Amino acid sequence: MPPEDIPARPVLDRPHRGKIRVTGGRLRERRAAPEQNEELVDPTERLTIIHGSDGTVFLEGELDAYTAPTLESELSDGPTEGDLRLDLSQVSFMDSTGIRAVIKADNELRARDHALVIVSPSPAVLRLLQLTSLDEHLRIEDGA
Repeated sequence: MPPEDIPARPVLDRPHRGKIRVTGGRLRERRAAPEQNEELVDPTERLTIIHGSDGTVFLEGELDAYTAPTLESELSDGPTEGDLRLDLSQVSFMDSTGIRAVIKADNELRARDHALVIVSPSPAVLRLLQLTSLDEHLRIEDGA
C-alpha cells in the first residue's frame, strides 16, 4: 500500500509548476513550486528592439518562441530602400523560432532586391548560425 501522502494515481487539480518525476505510478515533486508572490517575467519584455538612425535594427535579449513573432512583425515592414542591418551583438539566446524570423526577413528582403546584413552576432548566435550553416548563406559583418 502506498504512503498516504503520495497518491497511487496522481491527479493534478491545480496548475503544477516545477519539475516533476513519475516513478512507479507515483508523482513526486523535485523542487518546490514558485511562491505566490514570485514575480513572473513578461515574455514580451525579454527582447528589446531599437531602430537606429542609420537603418540598423538593434536587438537585446532573447530571441525565442515568445519574442520572435514581435521581431517578425517589426521586420516585415523592412526598408523600402537599401539593406537592413540587424545587430545581434546583445542577443543572449536564440532558438529555432529566432532563426525562422531571421530567414523570413532575409527572404522578404531578397524578394525586393535588398539584403539582410547580420552585424556583430554574439558568440552564442554566431555558433548557432555556424551549426545550421546559415553563416554560409547570410551576410555577416563585424562591427557597426
